Amino acid sequence: MEEATDLFSTTTPVPDEDTATEGLHSAAPYFSARDTTERNQADDSLRENERRFREMIDALPTPIYTTDAQGRLTHFNPAAVKFAGYVPQLGSDEWCVSWKMYRPDGTLLPHDECPMAIALKEGRVIRDA
Repeated sequence: MEEATDLFSTTTPVPDEDTATEGLHSAAPYFSARDTTERNQADDSLRENERRFREMIDALPTPIYTTDAQGRLTHFNPAAVKFAGYVPQLGSDEWCVSWKMYRPDGTLLPHDECPMAIALKEGRVIRDA
């Protein structure tokens, strides 16, 4: 059996000499197509890898969460919910799933000053924080 090919195509009206001044109503179409099979297979593979990664993260007993570069939560596992004591809101909660963070001296550490926030904002590695 022959393998299917995915195609992406576009049609654009192109005026000829007779229609150039009359608009594009009777223009001959220009058709282009490209094989997107490989791209679609790569997209499918990426989605499958992301699904397996999330399943693995979700199965771990350690609280794990991810953020985008602005610090907005993009994923968290069930252990993170148990740790935080609430269900975080994806896309709006920022930097951390915990309600409060503290410095070693016991003072409150604002979320946007936590090591992860600094690493993302400044693009540098934070060690021994």
